[in-house]
Amino acid sequence: PHANWGLVHWTQDADQTVAALQANPPNWLVVDHYAWDTRWHHRVRTGLRCRLMVIDDLADRPLQADLLFDHNLHTNHRIKYGSAIAPETRLLAGPRYALLSQRYATAMRYRFSENVRSIGIFMGGTDPDDLSSQALIACRDVARFTGEVVLVSSTHSPHHVQRVTLAAQWPRTRVVADLPDLSKFFAGHDLQIGAGGGAASQCRLVHVFFSWEWIGWKCSGHVFLDCVRRDPTAQGGRAARRRRRRWELLDGDRLAGGVLDVAPGLAGQCLDRIRQRHVLEVCRHHVAVGEG
Repeated sequence: PHANWGLVHWTQDADQTVAALQANPPNWLVVDHYAWDTRWHHRVRTGLRCRLMVIDDLADRPLQADLLFDHNLHTNHRIKYGSAIAPETRLLAGPRYALLSQRYATAMRYRFSENVRSIGIFMGGTDPDDLSSQALIACRDVARFTGEVVLVSSTHSPHHVQRVTLAAQWPRTRVVADLPDLSKFFAGHDLQIGAGGGAASQCRLVHVFFSWEWIGWKCSGHVFLDCVRRDPTAQGGRAARRRRRRWELLDGDRLAGGVLDVAPGLAGQCLDRIRQRHVLEVCRHHVAVGEG
């Protein structure tokens, strides 16, 4: 479905890849491109007689991989990919396998605060639907949060100027652009709202993180519902199991209206419930351990 992203026909790219590597073929080839599917994979794999590791998170096309890497959150990655991969394909799935920069090993950690003093918003480097602005409006106009809000943007985004103008409507609201290192930003706020791809690095440093992952026009949200909706310390064994790194996937139809329909309620719960936020501080260590 994304073949045009390759800019050339898949056969041309596959043949050129084989030609470039044939003199010194690798044992493993790592492929990270949404444009290529099982046809490209098979042609290169057989041409070089190597094994293939495919990086993907869309699960929307057939893939031929010896190893599939997807560090995004999902209740069951084998079900997510279904017939798109062979039964023998090995999965490295979930944020425990997240590809984190080495700087996160020594980066400043978030220190828990009973009060939510500030909120950070980072929806990724592109954010074509400008969810950043929706999240900012949800924090200010809907959730009525009065603390500091910092939104990370990019000067290359067509929405950047609009975000700066929007932020000027409220006090203690800033837009920062083109940060070379996000680790201090992630650790510097009591609540984070961000895009799915950044969840691993954020969970490595911060405790409360809402993530909206947009694929096509459908929205799905990942939140620590077990910790936010229930008190995991109030019961015995079952509640204790909930304290582990369980994430629930919100129903896509419920989120179809966008961030403004969902964020205020979720953010409100975390703003008001100190105990649940403290549990999240414990749980986030198990989400992205950064051990590869």
